[in-house]
Amino acid sequence: MHDIEIPTLASRLLDAGIPVIVCTPNPNWKPGTQVADVLPAKGWATITAAQARERIHTYRPGIDTLAMVGGHGIDVLDVDTKNDGVSFNDLPVEARDYGITLSPSGGAHFPVPSTGYGKGALNVSGKHIGDYIGGTAAGGGRMLAFLPGSARPKYAGRDYIESKPWDIDRLLDDNPPDIILTICENSGNLSKTANEGKHAATTHEILAFRARHADAVACAYGDAELARILSSAPATKRHEWFIASITRITELIKAGCLDVSAIDALEQKLRIIKPEGGTSAMGCLAWALGNTTAMSECPTHDPSTIWLNEAASKPTPTEDRVFAATPELSWLRDFARARMVSPWALLAACTARVLACTGPAWQIPAYVGSQASLNFYVALIGSSNSGKTITSSVAAEALPSAGVEIVNPSSGEGLVAIFHARERGQDIEVRDRALSVIDEIKTLGGQQDRSGSTLGSILRSAWSGTDISNHSADPARRRAIGAHTYRYCMVAGVQYDTADVLMRDDGAGTPQRFLWIPAADPAAALDHPEPPKDGPLARWEAPKFLPGSKFVIGYPDGVRDLVRRTRLEAVRNTDSDRDSLHGHMLLVRMKLAAGLAILHGTTNVSDVLWEASGHVIDLSTATLGIVLEHARKKAAKEATAKGHAAAIADEVKEERKLVQVARRIGTYVAKNGGSGGVPRNSIRQGLGRDKAWAVTGIAKAIDLGYIESRGGEHPINAGQPVDYFVAGRVKP
Repeated sequence: MHDIEIPTLASRLLDAGIPVIVCTPNPNWKPGTQVADVLPAKGWATITAAQARERIHTYRPGIDTLAMVGGHGIDVLDVDTKNDGVSFNDLPVEARDYGITLSPSGGAHFPVPSTGYGKGALNVSGKHIGDYIGGTAAGGGRMLAFLPGSARPKYAGRDYIESKPWDIDRLLDDNPPDIILTICENSGNLSKTANEGKHAATTHEILAFRARHADAVACAYGDAELARILSSAPATKRHEWFIASITRITELIKAGCLDVSAIDALEQKLRIIKPEGGTSAMGCLAWALGNTTAMSECPTHDPSTIWLNEAASKPTPTEDRVFAATPELSWLRDFARARMVSPWALLAACTARVLACTGPAWQIPAYVGSQASLNFYVALIGSSNSGKTITSSVAAEALPSAGVEIVNPSSGEGLVAIFHARERGQDIEVRDRALSVIDEIKTLGGQQDRSGSTLGSILRSAWSGTDISNHSADPARRRAIGAHTYRYCMVAGVQYDTADVLMRDDGAGTPQRFLWIPAADPAAALDHPEPPKDGPLARWEAPKFLPGSKFVIGYPDGVRDLVRRTRLEAVRNTDSDRDSLHGHMLLVRMKLAAGLAILHGTTNVSDVLWEASGHVIDLSTATLGIVLEHARKKAAKEATAKGHAAAIADEVKEERKLVQVARRIGTYVAKNGGSGGVPRNSIRQGLGRDKAWAVTGIAKAIDLGYIESRGGEHPINAGQPVDYFVAGRVKP
């Protein structure tokens, strides 16, 4: 990893995907001062494990301090025995079971599995015993835990000591014990909803953004939106309006609907409605650049709108186009209706089940690149009572001979451990195929947050059937799982409000790998007869294969050309902003078609089944469009709420500033006014650097009773009226 020797615990944490950062000595710290003795690296709260590994080479042994970032799978209970009556025994045994680090001050750090709670005071039975070092699922509330083996100025000559080794494997694989969750809940000050602080754009990024979009050509939609924004400029809450407006205009520019002259027009409007200043246009633009996407709702430029339009242009797939195609599919529909689950959802779940039973030797032919895996993911979308969970149970009954182990991953390492384990120092294959049934995708999202980005990246690799070996520096944790040596399928229940667990990862390609099927069945009936149990699927068998051999699925004539044309278009496409959600659609269809063929007892996809797979993909496309639209609106609502919160906070600051200026004006007038009063221009000059606040400050000072206005005559230009101000009834 580097030539510098990293202390053991820090190295083990990095290997497990936990961010460890380098803190440098604070030159302003001295014994007895109230400043921190070390300074964490910039951006530490949002750093990933991969970024931490890249930066660890800056560590200087004997000078710098290493610290773990909480909330990435491991949290820490920091017990401070300097507090009166506090001892380690104040914590329950379960909280002291995963490891212990003794601190130089006499306290201790007790690692526990991440709970989703952010930082705060740690209270047990009403007694404050220290701090909770954690982080929320949304990425906020992070805190640092200092690690053994590195120096810290505050404790010269003393070190943190790992008195009981941290059991990192258990910490990442276990769910947090109930007693720990109870402590967090009863502490009363720990949040589970704090959001990750997104970085504002740098000056360099702002300049690059302006240069990149300087020559853009505004579309009619963008021009209309800009006109609407400029005409909506208010007389009050101007700062809030500007934040919302610059955010919206940034979205439009990113989408290609406007050029950067729109920003100049907005800044000009701000100067007109808010001449006293107080709003940093550059600062607001920096925030907007770091917190917006290209989702503008423009019918020409917005990727999600393009996706929806394309989906809407296709005919809605009817059941008969699929379920009347073969006796097997017809029986499956009748069985679904009898059990009151969606036929579409049952078909998807059965496809995942039969593919999970099919050995990894069966693959998709290498029409482009190399042979592709049949590993397959399904997302059943619907409300909490729409039948997502029971669909997988019904699928098991529909295919009684399709026995496969249901194993759900708890982390990236946990997914790898589904297939391989370490026994007596040896890497042993446990199984070569498995099915995960995730009742609620939110739990998978929580696991991704607890374990950093490891689970998400391994899920994507597993879908492609690539190497998912664990190359840990710790020999006891190494697993060697080569490409196309395992079969892994997943059926996950998704609610519209929790779909962002997958959608927020679209840049990495996670949602593209799923088949999206609605769990609800609008055509469900109360009394639908049960089909014969001895149906066409009763004696289904998985395809046979010889160990060490490879077999490919057969596809109809024309599929090879379709694959190659699609690949050629992708290779030639230079528009990097084109909807990434189209990325894996054809490969999902090929996996689906293979599953339908195997469901019918063959490894050759017929024309009928290929056509049926296309109708299912059309349904998936339409469903994903709806999910994407819901996620976009949810994100826009949350961004608006953040913007309002930021604007309200800034309005409060502005009001405080205004009151401060008003007091200064009142004091200045009381001191210099005498009986004749002080002219407006003198007040303005007396404000110095705050002279831009003169107009609103004088109005505020009058409103608060600090000063009163009196008419007067210009001392030189006789007859010209001038405002004079005298001390008011209220003392500033």
